Amino acid sequence: MADVRPFRGLRYNEEKVGPLSRVLAPPYDVISPAEQARLHETSPYNVVRIEYGMASAGRENLYVRAAALLHEWQVQGVLQREERPALYVVAHRFRHQGRTVKRREVTVALHLEEPESGVIRPHEATAEGPKRDRLELLKATQANVSPIMLLYQDAEGTASRLLDAVEAALPTFHVEPSPDEWFTLWAVEETGTIQPFRQALARRCLYIADGHHRYETALAYRDALRASPARREKGDEGANFVMASLIAFEDSGLLSLPYHRLLRRLSSEERAAIGRQVHSLFQVEPVSTKGLEAKAIAERFQEAGSLMGVFGLTPDQLLLLHPRDQEAIARLMPAVSSPAWRSVAPAVFAEAVLKPALGAGQQEAEGRGQLAYAQEAAEAIAAVQNGGQQLAFLLRAVPLESLRAISDAGERLPPKSTYFHPKLATGLVLRGLERE
Repeated sequence: MADVRPFRGLRYNEEKVGPLSRVLAPPYDVISPAEQARLHETSPYNVVRIEYGMASAGRENLYVRAAALLHEWQVQGVLQREERPALYVVAHRFRHQGRTVKRREVTVALHLEEPESGVIRPHEATAEGPKRDRLELLKATQANVSPIMLLYQDAEGTASRLLDAVEAALPTFHVEPSPDEWFTLWAVEETGTIQPFRQALARRCLYIADGHHRYETALAYRDALRASPARREKGDEGANFVMASLIAFEDSGLLSLPYHRLLRRLSSEERAAIGRQVHSLFQVEPVSTKGLEAKAIAERFQEAGSLMGVFGLTPDQLLLLHPRDQEAIARLMPAVSSPAWRSVAPAVFAEAVLKPALGAGQQEAEGRGQLAYAQEAAEAIAAVQNGGQQLAFLLRAVPLESLRAISDAGERLPPKSTYFHPKLATGLVLRGLERE
């Protein structure tokens, strides 16, 4: 089944870059333009300069500049390659809703598998634009800059007990990039830990939680190399693997959150059509929001048990939506979809509300500028209150058991269906594609 291996990671040299907190960044897909500029100013060695460089010199030069920087930093000793392959165990602590949470991640080199093998199971559809971008970066740098996130089952606790023993030892480093987030990392080189962990994962299939675009990009890059006789002669074993961080489904710090939907540029007819879909398919429970701020309205949604909520359709009301006509909803879904797929909020919104009302799927609505996303319910509500958006659809998070069932069925949810909080950090360790 899954083949995970240690690798000789590229890690920052604190003697060259100063505090590691200044060189870390989130993954590219959640970095806003303002955050991108701030990270560039934080340090001349911040990993964002490779992961998501500024476009001031033209987009076509971003990848060339990233590759040049990566090479330069290795020559200067800013990034140093481990002498021996290691697994990188990370205790990731963060604050969420007033409490401190811990999530445990193990960063490995993951062998790429054919999609039809079922060893690596996705759950979300991808778009061509991000894949083209990540492919150009991979081709230029010959490196995995940020890890993808995968989940594994550890019901027996085999892997957990191994990681408990790792955490009992002195860590390689500790870094606090913000008052609300801390990382402690152990570079594990001992075969007595590595081999049992590999064996425990070898009996598992893995589920992509975050990084679908990067995983498909790694497959495309590997396949392109295989098709090139010149490259095959050089040997490209490193391209058969991708850097991945593994988290157990059973980890108490694994938080699956939703992306909420924002709608604008709706004609009066489209807005009326959305209203008809809502009232025909759902039991609508109105909640008065008069005089309430966005945060308080979001709390009302969180406290409710509804699948979705919509704000902005009726003045001064949040409408909580409970599926009423399940058969009518099912008829709007793809005929081959599983019960798990048909029951989760992102699929219900896309197929039973958006498509019938607008005559467009999710990606087409995005292209029209009618659909956008928000990570926080209060953010989505505030966008309607200030007039920037017309409607906010608040979605319930996809349950982990539903995600697993959907992946097992070989199905894909619409993009932006899941948000695993927080994102993995970029810059704790990088992986070059050189032979080990």
